Amino acid sequence: MTKKSASSNNKVVATNRKPELLASHPISSLIAVKRTLTAPHVEAVRAALAREDALLEELLGAPPNMAALAQFVGKRD
Repeated sequence: MTKKSASSNNKVVATNRKPELLASHPISSLIAVKRTLTAPHVEAVRAALAREDALLEELLGAPPNMAALAQFVGKRD
């Protein structure tokens, strides 16, 4: 085995240890870790979803969308 392939193999082994370590703990531990990692992003995600909802609501009533929906419903009949 070459030095480069041994190094790559060690990285794969090390990478596989992380999920195995997480999986060895109770689910409550995994949930706590996930909440800790995602907490700083919660408000940004909520704001993005609100912007997306507002835009979707605006687009739903637009003429091109109404025409597309009418065409879709017409194909189903």
